[in-house]
Amino acid sequence: MDATGSLVRKFTGQKRSLLYCIVFKDVDDLSQIIPLASAILCDHSVPSIAYFLNIVRKSIVTIADKFIRPSFIVIDFSPAILNALLQTFNNEGINLHLKRCWNVLLKTYSSEELFAVTYIRFCCAHVMKAFSRSLKAAEVKKDTRKQIMHLFAFILLSMTLDQAMQLLNAVIRIFDDPYIVR
Repeated sequence: MDATGSLVRKFTGQKRSLLYCIVFKDVDDLSQIIPLASAILCDHSVPSIAYFLNIVRKSIVTIADKFIRPSFIVIDFSPAILNALLQTFNNEGINLHLKRCWNVLLKTYSSEELFAVTYIRFCCAHVMKAFSRSLKAAEVKKDTRKQIMHLFAFILLSMTLDQAMQLLNAVIRIFDDPYIVR
């Protein structure tokens, strides 16, 4: 799910209009991306987005009066979209979601409990862009920024927490621990 403001022109005296789109991949043909729902909203707030999502949930992802829960949804860094999705699909707020994610990493849930909720994933491209902007704002030199971005990409694409920690430990062994005073 994503929103863009570049498709609808802003009119004088009107809030910015955003086009919200929800797409999914076809299970039979993973190269196909299929549009599920879209809406143009002039209010980028949790209630407005949640209203749109509730319509989608009731009319599209409910088959024979049974809600078909998506296992995960990929989004950018929009707090409004994140909170609206959590509210609509999991009936929870961000604090409970983060606690659950932490407990997933600690492996405290059964398979049934894991499949009973929808997980929110951040789009890797959006994460990389935000991280790059943060490094630039911190005035990190361009060459150093490029190297850090490569390392961050490897960590981001790690499949498990253990894999990410192994990579981080390898980087520390190669470049030494910056906190050790010599």
